[in-house]
Amino acid sequence: MSNDSIDPRWLRVAEEAARAAGRLAVAARGKVTVSSKGLRDVVTEADYAAQAAIKAIIGAAFPDHAFLAEEQDATPGGPSDLTWVIDPIDGTTNYSHGVPLFCTSIALTRGGESLVGVVYDPLRDEMYAAVKGQGAMLNGVPMRVSERDRLIDAIAGIEWASPQALRVDSLRRLAPLGERVMTIRSPGAAALSLAYVALGCFDIYFNVHLQPWDTAAAALMIQEAGGRVTGLRGEPWRLDSGGILATNGLLHEAVRAVWDEE
Repeated sequence: MSNDSIDPRWLRVAEEAARAAGRLAVAARGKVTVSSKGLRDVVTEADYAAQAAIKAIIGAAFPDHAFLAEEQDATPGGPSDLTWVIDPIDGTTNYSHGVPLFCTSIALTRGGESLVGVVYDPLRDEMYAAVKGQGAMLNGVPMRVSERDRLIDAIAGIEWASPQALRVDSLRRLAPLGERVMTIRSPGAAALSLAYVALGCFDIYFNVHLQPWDTAAAALMIQEAGGRVTGLRGEPWRLDSGGILATNGLLHEAVRAVWDEE
């Protein structure tokens, strides 16, 4: 897709919607009721309110676009083949426990390919953004992945899948990698962790199972910042891949080699 086919309004509206969601989330901190959606999976009223605000802003600007959002089934649009993939509050467990690490993730996709993506950290007023073919930015400043090429110097990020079997798989992969890297971090918000790879402060990130709304925006950022994103086995990554391995590119095969030894 050429840059000429990227509508500059897409990014502007995505950023506007992310900021609106962030304001709602911050204003409601400590005042929300938490509900369970399943094992280790919670939701708050703020998630629904933030999602409604995002959809209202985007829907007003692009009424023919469709939505795929975490707290609602896919919403058909009009004749457009464009779909907005939304996580209104990524890191809801953090949010509901008062941990100050959460974000909003919004991406515009076509045919399973992300064209525009934003990840907004409202507590730090940090807007991570990417446009396909145009690079990745943090508050307007270009981002690049790190240049670390030794596992022992690397910071690896992970979040924990909710189902028990997937958690066991996470531990199985984490143990040998943890022996070889400098340290492991688990911020608790996958989209933000992936954005940290694009920023260059994380060198590696993996997760055995994520949803499209966790990855659609930040995976584009990593690619636009010069990094590499694949499935866990090194296969081409797609929005519906589930598992993800994201690195600065220099460490990708080293991570794969660690897992292949097991």
